[in-house]
This record gives sequence, C-alpha cells and structure tokens, in this order.
Amino acid sequence: MPDRVRGLLRAAAIVFAAVLWTTAAIACDVAATPERAALDQMRTAWAARCTHPLCGRIVETVPSLDPCNGGTNWTMTRDVSAADLVLFGEVHDNPLHHQFRARLLRFRKAGAAAVFEHIRTDQQKGLDEFKAVETQARRLGTANDLFGFLDWDRSGWPDKAEFAPLFDAVIGAKLPIYAGDPARADIKKVAKEGEAALPELERHRLGLDAPFPAVAQETLLDDLEKSHCGLMPKTAFGNLAYAQRYRDAYLADVVLKAASEHGSAMLFAGNGHVRADRGVPRYLRQRAPDKTIVTVMLLEVEEGQNQPEDYDLKGPDGKPVADYVVFTPRAERPDPCIEMKKMFEKRGKR
Repeated sequence: MPDRVRGLLRAAAIVFAAVLWTTAAIACDVAATPERAALDQMRTAWAARCTHPLCGRIVETVPSLDPCNGGTNWTMTRDVSAADLVLFGEVHDNPLHHQFRARLLRFRKAGAAAVFEHIRTDQQKGLDEFKAVETQARRLGTANDLFGFLDWDRSGWPDKAEFAPLFDAVIGAKLPIYAGDPARADIKKVAKEGEAALPELERHRLGLDAPFPAVAQETLLDDLEKSHCGLMPKTAFGNLAYAQRYRDAYLADVVLKAASEHGSAMLFAGNGHVRADRGVPRYLRQRAPDKTIVTVMLLEVEEGQNQPEDYDLKGPDGKPVADYVVFTPRAERPDPCIEMKKMFEKRGKR
C-alpha cells in the first residue's frame, strides 16, 4: 500500500475515533443534568442511612453498552424520557418510593398523562371537582386538595402524607390525571365470582380471553398465598387471582386511553401490577405491540439477600420482570401477619 494512501487511512481513523469520543462525551454531558444529580443525592442518602449493600443501587436487567453509564445505569432516565408508556412500581407504604418517582417525573416524555392505581373509576367525580376548582380559582391545586375530593382517608391507602410528594409533582407538572383502577363494586364482584362476573364482550375487549400461562397463574397464586400469610390454602385464591388479572387488564386499558389522548402515559401502581410476565405490560403488549414500554420497579432490600440475583427479578419464562430495579431502604412497619392472624381468629369465633 502506498505511504500516501496509508497516511490518509490513518488520518481518517483518527478523525473517526475523535468523532466517536466527542459524540459520547456530548451524550454524557447531556445526561449529567441537575435532575439526575438530584436522584443521585437521594440514592446517596439512602446508602448513608442503610447498611445493606444494595441500598440506592439501580439494576438494569438487560445491561447496555452505553459509555455514559459509568456503573450507575442512567440509561434509565433516557429510556423513561423516550418511551411511549412508562410503568413505575412501588411498595405502597414506603414514602421513599413516592419521593423517588416524583423526581423521575422530570424525565417524562412531553405530553405524558399520569394514570394511578390509587384512584378508582368510581372516584371520577372527585377528579372532575378538583379540576373544576382549579379552573375557577385560576391556580394549581395541591395534593391535599385532590385527596379531599377523593376522600383519601377512607380509601384504604396508606397515609396521604406519604403520597403527597408524588401527587404534588404530577399536579405541578400540569399532567392530566386518570383514574386507573376499576370501580370498587366491580372489583368485589369479580373477586367473588371470578371470570363469570364479566360479560364476554368485556373480557374480549380487555384481552382477558387470551390464554394465560399456567406457570404464571401458579406464581400469582403463590404470591396471594404469601400475602395472606399462609392462613388460607392456595386453592382458595382462584377468584382473587382473576380479580388481580382483571385489574391489570383494566389498568392497561386506561393507560392506552391516556396515551391515545395525550401521546404518552405513565402508570403508578404496585410492583405486582407492573411485572412484565403477568401484569399490566402483558396486556399492553397484546393490544399495542407497536408501543415502547419501560418498567421501573422499586424494591425494598431484604436482610441476607445481598445480591440482585437473590430477588425475584425474573419470571417463570426466565425473562426480567422489569427493565430497571431500584433498591431502597425498607419502610418501618409492624408485622402485617400478626394483624391478619388476629383478624382471622376473630372471624373464626363468630
């Protein structure tokens, strides 16, 4: 090869490498935002107050080759900002989860709407009244205003003070709010009667008539048995499992409606609902395979479980249950099984 040609190729290679380096540097500079720094500060604070090695760690279940990751997996914020549908999981009574997701809202896609598991469709009147008051007063409302219209204190959800940062962030961002959960009466009816409680057309519309894998059903029943502290046999939860599937399909339906009306949507719900193997994502994939979906699950650390592999991060099919998992400190709470056992004992004496 002539020296002149060799020299030109070498120069081209240097220029190409420089372009790649510059592109990566620019991408990383863009990623290093005040918003991301705020999330880092929160995670650092968790690690400082929590001795567990996973506290504050973000796990990307399908590792990327992004040069900007730097071990912190901040492709999460990029993916959240780009996805059509984003699902944020939670442990309901952990206030840290609501605070973290409030900050993640800053990375939302333009025009996003917010769908809440915590608001039922039979509470739509409260949502409408909240919007009307905002319009009449010509000011943004507050979370406390909304909680009043929703009669939150009697809703069965944890203390409204724990949720206030998340709702204030949604309201402050002027995001449309959608009631995600079915009406209370409908949930109770399905939990009592199972599949027979829903008309055939409704089951078809929601995608509930599609085959549901037996292994997914078994793991759902296992989780229900565990959540009831083993006080009832797994065979007793058939209708309750169907009610869970109904709620997942219904939440997916509202998410798709919100996205069709506003371009994109976010769901805030319990971790069980955002599981990719059997939760809301399953129905979203069935009905809208063209939509990009990102799931972020927030998990509390468990004593003695010091590696991500120690947690339930994969479904029976071996695939991840979420795209990103954020490990957080545990909330302080009494043992729920103690109270549940007392309740069962009282029922047994009647």
